[in-house]
Amino acid sequence: MIRRELEKDPELKDENWDRFLPHFKNRNVQRKKVKAKKAKKKTKDVFPPQPTPRKEDLQMESGEYFLDEKERAARQRVAKREAQIAKSAEKRRERAKEYEPPAASSKPKKRKSEEGGGESAKEIAERLAGKAAAATKPKKQRVASDLLL
Repeated sequence: MIRRELEKDPELKDENWDRFLPHFKNRNVQRKKVKAKKAKKKTKDVFPPQPTPRKEDLQMESGEYFLDEKERAARQRVAKREAQIAKSAEKRRERAKEYEPPAASSKPKKRKSEEGGGESAKEIAERLAGKAAAATKPKKQRVASDLLL
């Protein structure tokens, strides 16, 4: 932009423009050197991999290729039906698991009365009678004057 302006000015056209142009200092900024990664050499197999068999090849191996269309369809129906039966049996087992009782724990649960530290029937009756008597006592009613400071 400065150069364009200087080119337009007829007085400065033939002079040295260094005094008008900016002077930048050269700075040597050190950068990290990137290490070149060595590529691992691939071992080449002598023989190429075997091609995947075609649909017709698989049918020839199983003997299905030489069957009629009706026989082929019948085989497919039978195979599909067997798969359905197996799947439905599995689902039935999964649904039946919900209704099975949980496994019994190895230690039987002890009742408080069997521990020996529990209360006898008489003690329980006395305790409940005491609670009932305390509940039937009339409560003391507060007077408004007691609540005031």
